[in-house]
Amino acid sequence: MTPFRAIALLRAACRKCWNPAGVLLVVGLPLGLFFSFAQPAWFGNDESIHFARTWQIAGGDLTETKTPSGLSSEVPVEFLEDLRLVTISYATHWGPSFDRHSDILWHRADSGDTELFETWRSDISSPLPYLPAALAVAPLRVLGAPAYWQLVAGRLACLAAYLGLALAAVRFATRWRWAIAGLALFPPLIVQGATLGYDAVTLGGVFLLMGISAGLREVTDRRAGALLVLVGLLLALSKPPYYLL
Repeated sequence: MTPFRAIALLRAACRKCWNPAGVLLVVGLPLGLFFSFAQPAWFGNDESIHFARTWQIAGGDLTETKTPSGLSSEVPVEFLEDLRLVTISYATHWGPSFDRHSDILWHRADSGDTELFETWRSDISSPLPYLPAALAVAPLRVLGAPAYWQLVAGRLACLAAYLGLALAAVRFATRWRWAIAGLALFPPLIVQGATLGYDAVTLGGVFLLMGISAGLREVTDRRAGALLVLVGLLLALSKPPYYLL
């Protein structure tokens, strides 16, 4: 292949991708993967709490346990050991790398011993937005894989949900398509989308609500109205304050 032929193919590929959905996928996926792996373990926004709740849901238990300090979820003791090690490393300025705590990469969570971990701060949400991460974590939990691997699997599932809902929003929209794609590519939002928790589904739901609203042509459009109700329920079950948007 000649250089001119390669350049021509590259230009054709760029033209093909130059649309809101294409840009969202081509730019958002690499960025999301970078943030999924680059963030220090369990140092996303309330990620240790979300991991605990996700791990319990992955085992089929959607409820939490009442304790004197509030509702709590069961977690493997290996997770607590890894979290303690990462926290100490961060506090002593060892940095976010695994240079001094690489053992968490191979620290299998297969002892079967669990402890309760406070998760009451996540109770603003139902189990629904945790389901993508829980489905990804479930097989690794059964295999007793290291807690860090389970965390990464949950992050990747959240990223898939975030980008999938954003792409659906762009597909539904007849207006504001570039605006929706631009919002979804805003780095702080991608970081949240690539973090284990309820924000990925919640933010994706907001984009979907925008997309359906943008495609609403008439007040009497029953199909769009039904979709708006469903997305509203998704937001209400994910993070109720976002429903006000």
